[in-house]
Amino acid sequence: MEKLKTAFKLVTPTSSTLLSLALTTLPSFAGGHLLIFGGPNHQVFLGCITCNQSIPEAIDNEYGKYGSPYATTSIFNKYGTFGSPYSQLSVCNPQASHPPVVVDEEGNFYGHLNVNTNRYQISIPQLQGLVVGICR
Repeated sequence: MEKLKTAFKLVTPTSSTLLSLALTTLPSFAGGHLLIFGGPNHQVFLGCITCNQSIPEAIDNEYGKYGSPYATTSIFNKYGTFGSPYSQLSVCNPQASHPPVVVDEEGNFYGHLNVNTNRYQISIPQLQGLVVGICR
């Protein structure tokens, strides 16, 4: 039984694996990189979705302030403002009044990042998969 548990752990996708998979399937955008902004007026930068993982602004840089599960500006922080299931500004709260938005560098709006797909839509299907992975 222990061998089975170990084998299952080896094939179970991690959050970072799911994130990498979602990000590699994103199409190119004429307006540049996709960015996340949060807060009541969406003035708080929460990271870059399509930036190279090695730069500090990338959300898939788990050591950066936007990809770390401990950073206050991270949608991956389950206890933080933008990742908690209870915050009105969170990706993971289906009742959030002001979830983060996705825009490109030219300011084109792509939708809200939120688990509640009935209330908030996003025009990029892969990003909805990303939200599900973050909030599970």
